[in-house]
Amino acid sequence: MITPARLNMVREIVAELGAKRYSMRIEGRELAELYSAVSDLLDEVELMSTGCDWRADYDGNWDTACGDMFSITAGTPAENNMKHCCYCGKPLEEKPWKAEEQSDDED
Repeated sequence: MITPARLNMVREIVAELGAKRYSMRIEGRELAELYSAVSDLLDEVELMSTGCDWRADYDGNWDTACGDMFSITAGTPAENNMKHCCYCGKPLEEKPWKAEEQSDDED
């Protein structure tokens, strides 16, 4: 998950790269380590930019895109102030159950 500490780390890496780029004193291994750290953070940001779809069934269970299931006894995730998937941490995107979905599953 992107935290303020991780964002500060990216800022420090970018500042360090900028300073060393002009002095040309950056070593190959150090550059590779910095690149890897920035690349990993960018991958994490990209993953977090998409949500985790939660699809409701007729019993009130919610199947998650990340492969889990969550049961809510009253209301929807939004009505219970849930904003992120409790399993993967991505922003939660509700797909409420509709009666016509049951007929599709039975075919």
